[in-house]
Amino acid sequence: LSSFEILETEVTEAQYEAVTGDDPSLDENGGGGPNSPVENLQGWYVDSFCEQLGARLCTEAEFEYAARGGTTTRYYCGDDVECLDGIAWYDANSDGHKHDVKGKAPNAYGLYDMLGNVLSWTADFYGAYVAAPVNNPKGPLNGSSLVVRGGSFNYDYTILRVSRRGAYPQSGDYYHLGVRCCRSATCPNGSCSGTETCETCPADCGGPCCGQAGCQAEFDEDKCNCPEDCGAPCAEKKCGDDGCGGSCGVCGADQLCDSSGQCLDLDVLTWVPIPGGTFAMGCSPGDTDCFDQEKPAHSVTLSPFQILETEVTEAQYEAVTGDNPSANYNGGGGPNSPVENITWFEAKALCENLTARLCTEAEWEYAARGGMTTKHYCGDSSACLADVAWYWDNSNDGSGVHKYDVKEKAPNAYGLYDMLGNVDEWTADWYAEDYYDLSPEDNPEGPDGGSLRVRRGGHFNNNPSNLRASYRYYRDPSSTRSELGVRCCKSLEE
Repeated sequence: LSSFEILETEVTEAQYEAVTGDDPSLDENGGGGPNSPVENLQGWYVDSFCEQLGARLCTEAEFEYAARGGTTTRYYCGDDVECLDGIAWYDANSDGHKHDVKGKAPNAYGLYDMLGNVLSWTADFYGAYVAAPVNNPKGPLNGSSLVVRGGSFNYDYTILRVSRRGAYPQSGDYYHLGVRCCRSATCPNGSCSGTETCETCPADCGGPCCGQAGCQAEFDEDKCNCPEDCGAPCAEKKCGDDGCGGSCGVCGADQLCDSSGQCLDLDVLTWVPIPGGTFAMGCSPGDTDCFDQEKPAHSVTLSPFQILETEVTEAQYEAVTGDNPSANYNGGGGPNSPVENITWFEAKALCENLTARLCTEAEWEYAARGGMTTKHYCGDSSACLADVAWYWDNSNDGSGVHKYDVKEKAPNAYGLYDMLGNVDEWTADWYAEDYYDLSPEDNPEGPDGGSLRVRRGGHFNNNPSNLRASYRYYRDPSSTRSELGVRCCKSLEE
């Protein structure tokens, strides 16, 4: 990275109001005040706020570099979660709300709340690390969500790691998401001379430095110390950016460039075709455990689609994103176990990176039932669950209940594994308790809006009543759980 400057603290309510004349903060659970971080800011507008300060949003790389403060540990205070209390407001010490800035110790660069208090928007669109250049990366050229960093007062310790990445749509505004601005460092005399280089004064040298994408001929190569040839090696990389504006190669049509620059065969992600058809969605016949939100049972007709054979695993998620956020509750976990501890936005972005999407709630239930009309896809008796699902009765191996590798239980009639149990799965739909009273018959996609997203399937810590095919639950899309993961769908023609 080139030299840059970053605000010592998250922008406060008083600072934001002084610049804009407005304070949009929601002050969740009574937290707030002039010296607390401003929040409830849409991603569309935060960059223009920074511009009013003669600055800009930090890139994701700048944020992590500044947050680390020269350290290489999980948190900038060390690897032990116990150190977080001294530097961060998070779910274990925040009383459920944000706090004034500078209430915790700074990192080695003198920056406060780089972890915890409120999340910070960054300038980058969310995408896999696979195409990131080596020098001054600025994220993908486009996307549907921006990267957010830092964790917040309502997140647990697993989200406050300095490497943890999140993704929220630019149109969203959230009570735990604020802003911190950056600006490029400038040379004291306003132009590069002497020992100054493009790396120490990029703005004065007219643009990106040598080694970045597009080493442009109009740069003064003597003044900026540009080599004749960028020369960043691909080494063992087969694909992705070479760090000099070029490419190390392009993967085949059925491959994805992973985080290490290798072509990942997408056949490791097995897509199962699901035939279109009509089914009764909602409370199964004779099921006395149904809640009101599962009623009335109603006819739904779906077009053909494809769905992943298993929940996305830790290895698959890390290959695509370069990160593995899983909490691995009670020691359960490993490369072939379902990824979890991801937000709805991260689940959505993951599916989009696979040229797919989140399943609608109707697609999910149709696929889970596998043509069955019973409470569970194995039958009406909960006794059959032991063969098809990990749940409360069988997921404790002595270390406590936890998740397991995918494909260890029998699949349903469509050949899909863990549609009940192991981990819950985010779906695309907003949640509304009365949606079944209003749902269209053909390819329903849920309500037009809301504050909660539907999760389906039940998990390793649930009892049998939560592992019914019609069971519906919900979650704040910005939240994470150690038993909540993702499975993707795509239309059959995609």
